[in-house]
Amino acid sequence: DVSWEEQFKQLVEFKGKHGHYDVPQHDMINSQKLGLWVREQRASYKNGTLLNYRLVRLNEIRFNWSGSYLSWEGRFKQLVEFKGEHGHCHVHLRYLDNPPLGQWLDQQRKRYRGKKLQKDRIDRLNEIG
Repeated sequence: DVSWEEQFKQLVEFKGKHGHYDVPQHDMINSQKLGLWVREQRASYKNGTLLNYRLVRLNEIRFNWSGSYLSWEGRFKQLVEFKGEHGHCHVHLRYLDNPPLGQWLDQQRKRYRGKKLQKDRIDRLNEIG
């Protein structure tokens, strides 16, 4: 069984590689489910059962307790990176490498159709395709 510290180290490595803590639930690193571990940390925090030293360690790395959260700018940056990698902006709703990106883009489309997306954001999204 992988220790808490080892999972913590893997989380830091994931953040370094992907730029966020939105680890997919299915993500396997060294045969351990890092996404499940992250979900457990968030649940323990929410329930008040997370050990204090673990809370301190996660806060030190600016862990996002709510999960699946990046600012609009952060997600837009990810979309630009996606386009650079794939040549298009058609991110599937269940994009396995970064599920929150697909969900964010779906929300932008819904806001646009409902005339609730700000004009400057529409313009920026249109600029990248």
